[in-house]
Amino acid sequence: MASGHRAGWVIALAVMAGSLAVAGGLAVRRERALAAEAPAYVPTPSEEFALVFAEMAIDERRLLRQSLSEGREAEARHIAATPGLARREGDVLFIRHDGRDVASFADDANLCEGFDNCSRWRFLGELALGPRRYPYLSFFHGEGDEITLLVEARGELVVLGQGLPSASPDGRWLVIAGHDDYGSNLSVFAVGPDGLKFVATSQEACQPARWLERDRLEMVCEFQAGESARAMLVHDRGWRLEAPPDAPRPVPAAKPEAADEPGYFERKGYRRLAR
Repeated sequence: MASGHRAGWVIALAVMAGSLAVAGGLAVRRERALAAEAPAYVPTPSEEFALVFAEMAIDERRLLRQSLSEGREAEARHIAATPGLARREGDVLFIRHDGRDVASFADDANLCEGFDNCSRWRFLGELALGPRRYPYLSFFHGEGDEITLLVEARGELVVLGQGLPSASPDGRWLVIAGHDDYGSNLSVFAVGPDGLKFVATSQEACQPARWLERDRLEMVCEFQAGESARAMLVHDRGWRLEAPPDAPRPVPAAKPEAADEPGYFERKGYRRLAR
């Protein structure tokens, strides 16, 4: 009798399980059919804008990190090679003299797209001019325009111009020359007890090569577009470029220039710390 009851319960449970399975299958098929009939989800214009804006923000942050890191690896080597002259803390470069900070230079958080819309300061090393050591650095502010500057012992800036400086063997002369798609610059400074004096300038497209004597600097110039030529920058009662068989090209004496726009470099992250 008991076995008959158990058999009945088993049959009933089997029937219920089968019914549930059939019902579940029907429900799944019904949900799939409804999903197939439902239109695909289309984000609203505001949702699309938010997604695009988020992707742009992520990309801009990545580009900014890349921009801020450019040149810093080389700068770290220059800092290590000249102990006591410079240090960096994040986006701020410090120039030092006699064990204390005399000037700081802060990179800003702008992408360098377009002219004069960012600030990137990089320490390049030191120049021995006479008995003095001058830290020098580059300032980039967009559109390929890069300026080389010296820093005096009390934190003042000396703007040299475009290109890298080259000092004569006796430390009496400093020449800076550069050439790119944005222009050319050749400048000569005399080094004296009171610092540097701007004495001659030219717009010739040249790059310094090597000093042969204290008043003769071999250069590579582009007097004609696309053609490089060896030339000699010579001092003899004035400066001139010699590139035979061409006639010598005078490098005119520098004329007094208007001072830089007041506060320009301060707005670009420069701070004089020594007084």
